[in-house]
Amino acid sequence: MKLSRPALVALLSAVLAACSSGPPVPDWKMNAQSSVERFQAAYLSGNALVEQTEFRRARSQVAGTGKLDLVARIELLRCATRVASLAFEDCAGFDALQADATAADRAYAAWLAGKGQAADVTLLPEAQRAAAGASS
Repeated sequence: MKLSRPALVALLSAVLAACSSGPPVPDWKMNAQSSVERFQAAYLSGNALVEQTEFRRARSQVAGTGKLDLVARIELLRCATRVASLAFEDCAGFDALQADATAADRAYAAWLAGKGQAADVTLLPEAQRAAAGASS
């Protein structure tokens, strides 16, 4: 059986579509990621109003999922952004959700606060593991 060129193109398109990387990314995830990037950039450039607006938007998008560990991660990202700018302050938003956070996020929060434990180094993100290893 010989397929015509249009039929072959249609078949090839269908096969490629079936091989896509998976289901589309949920809107809340794309919106939250975009807001995280904007709140971090706004904070680092000194734009407090935009930082607060985008942080609230990111947190709201994630909170809508009902996954408190993800809300804790958004709070942790806010703390990490502050530490990156050398603003060492309490991380009250994360602390309030710490019980719902993953072990890796709790280890990262402790590391950001300067209270990391050697046993938790393997739970840190790769860049922080390297930094923790270099400071040992």
